[in-house]
Amino acid sequence: MGIMAEVHGKISSSGSNINDRMEDLLTSNVFQLFRYLPKEHGILPVLSSAENSHAEEKRRTFVIPAGVNNVSYHFWKRFNNWEPDVFIELKQDQKVIANIMIEAKYLSGKSGSAVYEEEDGVEVYVAHSDQLEKLWSALKTYSAGTPHYLFYLTMDWVMPIQSLNESIKATSDDNCRDNIYWLNWQSIHTRLNNILVDSCTVTSETDLIVIKDIINLLDRKGLKEFSGISIPLVPVLKSFNYFNQIYYDDLPALVFTPFQYYYGGQNE
Repeated sequence: MGIMAEVHGKISSSGSNINDRMEDLLTSNVFQLFRYLPKEHGILPVLSSAENSHAEEKRRTFVIPAGVNNVSYHFWKRFNNWEPDVFIELKQDQKVIANIMIEAKYLSGKSGSAVYEEEDGVEVYVAHSDQLEKLWSALKTYSAGTPHYLFYLTMDWVMPIQSLNESIKATSDDNCRDNIYWLNWQSIHTRLNNILVDSCTVTSETDLIVIKDIINLLDRKGLKEFSGISIPLVPVLKSFNYFNQIYYDDLPALVFTPFQYYYGGQNE
């Protein structure tokens, strides 16, 4: 895979820089496969897993606009001097009803942070020194009134709220919190796995194969949500008399749950 990464020059023809482009390769592989899935079994449920950057009590997940029946993907589409990893158009037939820009990270954070300089005793933001701010600015200008959303995709276990707050401050528009979302790779794994478990909703064998391919890739990268700790089983011993000597034989292993132990089938 990685076709889109190579087509767009992210990987050299010889593959010599592939180790430096693992982020682009992962993005290319996952979102390229989304193109081959029906929207309701791929990109739409994944997008709806994202959370906006409000304080936790006001935080909400992304709501798919009503009427979406078509999706267009663009990889490293150029917006003046900026190239977000993925640009998605949600459409009703051929009419664009929402623009979504995705900046994906894997082993690193955003490539630029907000810089401020002092002018006449006032702290002034240096334009486009923050990566997410510059992408938001480009998206807002391009969309010209069409609803638009910036998604920050990372491998963080919890929302990188400090980094997002820094970018939002740089926009000088706190209202953009409603339109800037965070998503992690692990939640993509979870959402697709849920679709796979409820596979009766997926009627195509090819779709199941594609979903499994994405899940297996994220598994390989260790990008799946925590599912508990595997605890080694402890032998349980029971005594019995044999010629007045005490011996032991193995009973079924100790069963462990997070809150209680069962010993030989009885609560301790």
